[in-house]
Amino acid sequence: MYKKVRLLELKAPNWKEWAFTDGRCISNKENGSLSIGAGACHPQSNKITTGNPGGTKFNETINRAELAEIAAALINEHTHIATDSAGAPWQIKNCILYPQRMKRHKHAKLLETIVHHKNTIYLYKVKAHAGILGKNALMP
Repeated sequence: MYKKVRLLELKAPNWKEWAFTDGRCISNKENGSLSIGAGACHPQSNKITTGNPGGTKFNETINRAELAEIAAALINEHTHIATDSAGAPWQIKNCILYPQRMKRHKHAKLLETIVHHKNTIYLYKVKAHAGILGKNALMP
């Protein structure tokens, strides 16, 4: 019996033009402390950036790491950004729609940096830990 075979199609054929971001918690094995880190990968240029999102103990969170990498991708002129964070795009949207509500948010300055970027930004939510090609370069 003959079965129809569906050809696989890429959901985003231009995925190599996107910047893929990731924030993570890093544990120091020597002293048992935790810190946050962030990274971005741009497959088309083969460029990987990593950074310290900064912050204090009060606002050093994974969400801050995700927002910092989105801001870093924008500084590097990437406007199509894929993230596995659900919270970061939601907070960016709230900062656009309800700026007064977000003025006292613990990541307000970082959110304002993203929202006031000069170009149109396209954020894409990608599934976490699912073998996304652009994100694989960020994993050790």
